[in-house]
Amino acid sequence: MNLIYGHSPVLEALRAGKRKIQKILIASGSIPGRLDDLIGAARNAKIAVEKRDKRLLDELTKFANHQGLSQFFQAREFEPISLRRADT
Repeated sequence: MNLIYGHSPVLEALRAGKRKIQKILIASGSIPGRLDDLIGAARNAKIAVEKRDKRLLDELTKFANHQGLSQFFQAREFEPISLRRADT
């Protein structure tokens, strides 16, 4: 599983809808009004939103500036590229 963090990256990933998002973590004590648009988008997409201790988000993001938000998503699956040359 992969991780995106920060308000704008998380919101844009939700809006784009190109990756399967597993869940969104919000740090306890985050400012509620600031997250309304993000929480609304997650609910519309039927994505779980969980409040967690800020220390967990710190550890998951290796103490990056996560702004109290992170989301887990599945990595994209790519088809292997054939290395064989086409005969002409």
